[in-house]
Amino acid sequence: MVIEYVLPILLFCLILVLFWLMPSWMPTDLPFGVRVPPEREQDPAIYATHSMYRRGLLISAVLLALLSTLVGIFTSFFWIGTGSILVLVALSSFNYYRAHRRLALVKAQENWYAGLRQAVVADTEPHVQRPYFWLWLLPSLVLLLLMFSIGIARYPELPATIPTHFNAAGEANAWTPKWPGAFYLPLLATVLTSFFALVAWFIPGSRQALNPINPVADKARQQDQGQLWSAVLLLTGGFVNAGLLIAAFMTWQLLPANTLITLLIFLITLCPILLIAIAATVAAQRTRNLPHVANNGYVLRDDDRYWQAGLFYVNPDDPSLMVPKRFGIGWTLNFGHPQARLLIFLFVVFMLVITFLPLILR
Repeated sequence: MVIEYVLPILLFCLILVLFWLMPSWMPTDLPFGVRVPPEREQDPAIYATHSMYRRGLLISAVLLALLSTLVGIFTSFFWIGTGSILVLVALSSFNYYRAHRRLALVKAQENWYAGLRQAVVADTEPHVQRPYFWLWLLPSLVLLLLMFSIGIARYPELPATIPTHFNAAGEANAWTPKWPGAFYLPLLATVLTSFFALVAWFIPGSRQALNPINPVADKARQQDQGQLWSAVLLLTGGFVNAGLLIAAFMTWQLLPANTLITLLIFLITLCPILLIAIAATVAAQRTRNLPHVANNGYVLRDDDRYWQAGLFYVNPDDPSLMVPKRFGIGWTLNFGHPQARLLIFLFVVFMLVITFLPLILR
């Protein structure tokens, strides 16, 4: 089937583009997750690291694509393509980490912060703005209500056994008793909607250190960023629920299980990725358009020590539960925060449930 070739290739190219653009979405004072002072933002070492990163990314992608094509001749291209996507993510992440380490080493060797007055400006105002939170959440809630309503109405007409999984061609390859299998996807949508809403609620309230050069403008930027990413996350939940609704229609035998429907679900899945990419571009542009003011002699402190391997933020003294990522786009947990352990536990439980529940229901 053509779909078995198209889906992996599209995903492979999309992930490659995302990793290629990722450094462009980072703030100019955080190239590859390394904090640099303003006068070093145009340092040749940063441009050299960008070139090294993208060269390594391109070489990895080309070699992986050639290898996958050769192996795909002798076996299922869909599964080889899926495996190559996972390998591409791993190689690209390693390539990013390598760039991070290289730049951090140059920064340490040349002592970029020597003689600079480092400072932190904190925002102590308790007010947190979450405009339009419920409006952005509304599509997810409507789709969730629709999913349960149709599922309940359709349930009496379902056969004793219903399909629960389909291959790339839309062919059913797993079945389960209609109870509770008919409501597996609505329940999954409920959990995902709750998760997206919870994280989206926390993001605007996560406080960050303000840039001492222009704290007022930086505060406004951070508020805009928090509201932007909160909205993006809630809309992502809406797209996810839309995909689950179509999948539920296939399970409830309201839609034919064919290649066209599979492609439709795939395209809906791409929408959040494109939405995130657009949001990242907008956020990066807003960061670069901050008003310039005369340097008051201070620079934002070098906080690299709180970022383990440039990936994990661990700062028990920071009351923020979530902070902007240094690797990739979006937000991440402050792993030094007490509540972070609870969220990690809940996430692990959730992943175990969605992984093993379909197997139990089969």
